[in-house]
Amino acid sequence: MLKKTRPLLFAALPLMAFYDTDLSPVKYAPAPKHENVRIIERSRVVPVISVPENLTPSLKAAVDDLASFLNGTSGSVTAKIVTGDVKGPAIVIRANPKLPADGFEIKTAQRNKIYIYGNNTGSSKGMEWGIYDFSERVLGVRKYFPEAYGGTSFIKRQSLEVKPFSYSDSPRFEMRVIWPDAGAKRGGPKRVFTDFFRFLRTNNLHGVQLKVHAPYPRLLITEGYGKSSPEIFQLRSNGTRDFEMLCYGNPGTLKFYIDRIKEERAGGRKSHFIVGNAVTVSPADAQVLCSCKDCRKLFDPNDGEAGTSSKIMTCFVRKLSQAIAEEYPDMTVIYLAYLNYVECPPNAKFRGNVEVQVCSMPGLALFKEPSIRSREQKIIDDWVKATGRKIQNWHYLCWPEDRTAVPYLFPNTILSHYKNNINKSFGSFINGMDDHSRQNISIYFWMKALWNPEINVKAVLDSYAERMYGLAAKPMRELVQMQIDGWEKNLWKNGKMSAKSMYTESFPRRDVVKMEALLKEAFKLAGKDQLVLKRLNYYAEPFADFFRESAAFASGKALRPLMLQKAGNDPIIDGKLDDYAWKNAEPNEFVRALDKKVSKPVFPTAVQAVWTPRGVTFGFRLSEPTPEKLMTKHSGRDSGSLWWNDNIEIFIDVSGNGDGDFYQFIIDSCGGVYDAHNDNPAWNCSGLKSASFKGKDFWSLEVFIPYSAFKKGIFPTASANGVKWMGNFTRHRVADSKRTEAEYTRMNTTYKSGSNNLSDFADFKFIE
Repeated sequence: MLKKTRPLLFAALPLMAFYDTDLSPVKYAPAPKHENVRIIERSRVVPVISVPENLTPSLKAAVDDLASFLNGTSGSVTAKIVTGDVKGPAIVIRANPKLPADGFEIKTAQRNKIYIYGNNTGSSKGMEWGIYDFSERVLGVRKYFPEAYGGTSFIKRQSLEVKPFSYSDSPRFEMRVIWPDAGAKRGGPKRVFTDFFRFLRTNNLHGVQLKVHAPYPRLLITEGYGKSSPEIFQLRSNGTRDFEMLCYGNPGTLKFYIDRIKEERAGGRKSHFIVGNAVTVSPADAQVLCSCKDCRKLFDPNDGEAGTSSKIMTCFVRKLSQAIAEEYPDMTVIYLAYLNYVECPPNAKFRGNVEVQVCSMPGLALFKEPSIRSREQKIIDDWVKATGRKIQNWHYLCWPEDRTAVPYLFPNTILSHYKNNINKSFGSFINGMDDHSRQNISIYFWMKALWNPEINVKAVLDSYAERMYGLAAKPMRELVQMQIDGWEKNLWKNGKMSAKSMYTESFPRRDVVKMEALLKEAFKLAGKDQLVLKRLNYYAEPFADFFRESAAFASGKALRPLMLQKAGNDPIIDGKLDDYAWKNAEPNEFVRALDKKVSKPVFPTAVQAVWTPRGVTFGFRLSEPTPEKLMTKHSGRDSGSLWWNDNIEIFIDVSGNGDGDFYQFIIDSCGGVYDAHNDNPAWNCSGLKSASFKGKDFWSLEVFIPYSAFKKGIFPTASANGVKWMGNFTRHRVADSKRTEAEYTRMNTTYKSGSNNLSDFADFKFIE
């Protein structure tokens, strides 16, 4: 229960102890002996701010923020910034390179002075972080989200003095990076998050820097490697080369790396994969699926979706690190473990010059599930053991945010991860901030955890609700707790995320109805307080989709089902859709996948389906004014880049339960097929047939999938017997997109970016 439900306003009471119960602990030294230090007197800022000359842009921004915070706390506009020594009362900001990297020390002194010392050597920003800690711990300022949305909270004071003190602090993790700044997406300033990230002390002190997806294969094509050394590029199963991906099994690729390292170190051409003394090994943004004899020896189809190509990649990394160690002992190999090569192979061992950035594919929010958390922790532990050094972590904030409208929050999951890995990780690069109003509290905790995960969650949330929402604090505090508990405490029976698990286990309808009432109550209690209303409007933005999706799921009317019509015979698979079997098959039109304002596509697409006791056939008619310009250059079975062609995606859950198990197919206009089971491309759909046909202003596609391709599922026999599957379809239209629109459409959509959004899966009903 909150102690107060009114705005924080202390008219005359001086602050004699720090307001820091909701902050991480710092190291206190014995307090100096002198009189109390006055900061605000009669609503006037007492000290000036004394700064060094020639401020860096980063330090200048922090100093300006401090002046703003002093003014905001006092209600005055008199905070002054000067350079050089000051005889009178002052907040003195100075460098101390003897402090730890990014570290600071803050202490009071006689004659009403406060000193903020920081280590600002190299990329360290100790003076900046000291300024922000002083602003939080002493002035009582908080910033929970960007200023553009009212995210800064002050404790207004007519008078403020503090007892003598001395404390210091430095971060527990070197790597504290979040990207990108998502402000532009909301129509606001392009750098709307800059002030927020600065306040939360984002920085990267770690010397081993990864250059993601480098070397870029297209750069190597421009340098002539496609003709001179085609063997260093991935081999498709149809015998053609995929010039979008290197082959990491071919000895020529290792030679290419070594040659380019020697060339760059000798002052020649840039290699495209060296940053400082770190050599990046990071394949292109697709799964490694090379069919050459060298890679096939190491490819393990039974090693799960995160490890099928791990042996290929770690073999390459080990050979490269050995070659570098002999000639360049000062260099380190930084390897991004990603997609289907995240896991560390059993008994792997590397020299001391290999460091791994582990890409946690599920998204940290999903670590709340014990099975996922233990699996991901094992991956980290295995890499630490194999390399003999800490790992870097690449995390996704946008996953699984992109697959559900649920405004989940996961502060305890975040803190637990960093407490468990404080001696195993250098820190994190956090990627993808697509919906920051839905994740603002999680972002706050995440960046705080990277500084120091020893934070009192309850104290932070109590302070947050009271400071930000005033008279509406009570319902908002309860709402936030429901968002956290619904996600973190309600574990899924099968450990998988789906619309069913979201709206029957995590956030059942009765809870969502209560959350809707709490939000309404908060707006009512806010009255005409414009600042609180601004904050509430920002916070409430994602709830409209959540409430709508919950109601639709509960009513059973959320999505359009696909009717699979029984046919006497399977259609002839020639792509023409002219068999008699299609006559009674009801078509479903696609809609624009991500456009909430305009649903009708520029290039319409329709899907039909028929079934027989052997299997199902899907038929697609795709409007296309330039069928001769269909994109096909990424084709080839199992090509990880096939999605970039003009294609159709098919998602099927053959259990019909909607429990998160699904099969995926990507099929283009010239026979290219990608098939996977739960994102594992090692699964192959035996017996699949597909064919396309190009008309004057369209192309069409037929795809037959036999029931025998699936190990288990529910299948009709002589009659439908009420059998249903679940699934969805997407179309990626690329053709002639330099002059016309590249368009992304789906049969059903809840407007999330991921094609495999399980909340979009509708019933596939077998009918007669």
